[in-house]
Amino acid sequence: MAMSDNDFNKFDILSDKDFLKLVQRLYENNINKSIYHDFDLDKKQKFIREIFTRLHLFDSNSINLCLKTLCLLIQEREEV
Repeated sequence: MAMSDNDFNKFDILSDKDFLKLVQRLYENNINKSIYHDFDLDKKQKFIREIFTRLHLFDSNSINLCLKTLCLLIQEREEV
């Protein structure tokens, strides 16, 4: 499931819990395929920045989910 522009615009107002739900949804929906093929580079960078910005706020399970999602994001090896 792709993220809409609205999802990207809501990063600033999403609670940490809601942001993690978004990360989890994207991870689960894209674990077995090329992830975020419809993300342009700016969106990938914004999503990665947001993960790193919030990472210190999460417990170890949530950090693990974020790191797995980052791995999926960078597997296409663009200049992220």
